[in-house]
Amino acid sequence: MKIAFLDTELMGPDIDLELFETLGTVEFYESTAPEDVEQRVHDVDVVITNKVKLTAENLTSAKGLQLIALTCTG
Repeated sequence: MKIAFLDTELMGPDIDLELFETLGTVEFYESTAPEDVEQRVHDVDVVITNKVKLTAENLTSAKGLQLIALTCTG
């Protein structure tokens, strides 16, 4: 399974993200600019995000996408 975590910097320094690596191949991005979304999600199965805006336009090439997971910080 290929996973893209699009904005890890919002999770804070005390959150251990290594657990996601037990689920598959993970690309961790501190942040993702709007113009980078399509390239980062085009071949993944799962997208994890907090504040990155996902649209029909930037998900068009994400043919294998099965899940969009939203994180929440407080």
